[in-house]
Amino acid sequence: MDFQERGEVLDYVSPEAKAWPDWSKPFPGVYTVSSDPMALIWNNTLVADGKRPKTLAEFVELAVANEKTWRNRITSYGVHQTTFGYGISYAFVKKHGEKAWDWFAQLAKLSPRFERSGGPMTEKVTSGEYTMGFFVSAITFWPRLNDPARAKILGWSFIGDGQPVVLRGIAIPKGSKNVNAAKLMLDYVVSEDGQRAFGRGGLTPARPGVKPGDGIRHTYSSIVEAVGEQNICYIGYDRDAVRDYDSFLARWKKTFNVA
Repeated sequence: MDFQERGEVLDYVSPEAKAWPDWSKPFPGVYTVSSDPMALIWNNTLVADGKRPKTLAEFVELAVANEKTWRNRITSYGVHQTTFGYGISYAFVKKHGEKAWDWFAQLAKLSPRFERSGGPMTEKVTSGEYTMGFFVSAITFWPRLNDPARAKILGWSFIGDGQPVVLRGIAIPKGSKNVNAAKLMLDYVVSEDGQRAFGRGGLTPARPGVKPGDGIRHTYSSIVEAVGEQNICYIGYDRDAVRDYDSFLARWKKTFNVA
């Protein structure tokens, strides 16, 4: 955001730009290259079939119902540990307001254990040290499902009542020494072929219309199909998130009783 406000982004209109919606072009010359979702995950041996959550409301209800046995066995990103986690929780609260804080307060009763990245969350859910996780990076989690043995243990869902999606951007600096080469690269990255390459590389293609398949587990379009576009929580370039950081962090730490 600071880079853009200093006027250092080249206002380049790619020939591919017309295929992209307004939300994916937050500033002139800035394009979204992936839309990576957060997920609910659980250990299938510990969470009974038929009770597996598809919304955060269901996740909270299930956790509270098992408060005694699942204490210290719920995980997520610690807002006090990483700004990545902050962006996720902030976007979710911005969508749901006080209801989100109420859900967080209910989860706090189980004394969740927070991690800095999705890898440890996934490993500890696999082993049974954690029962469930919320707001877990799907692009960290999904590759583990390529192991058939692990795929039997791990379950997951999108978050139907507020799906956080991290928008990753690309732009050309005005001071670039190879502007024409940069334009060609950007054109490819935001093209349908380029987006499929991003998907095969492990990110989530953001270009509308790109479908899963050929090594791509999910895309922006398939996420929208699963939860509805009205339920997407975009984590992008929000000045409010910068302004509110200190007050949000203070309330979050008080809610979860962390230092």
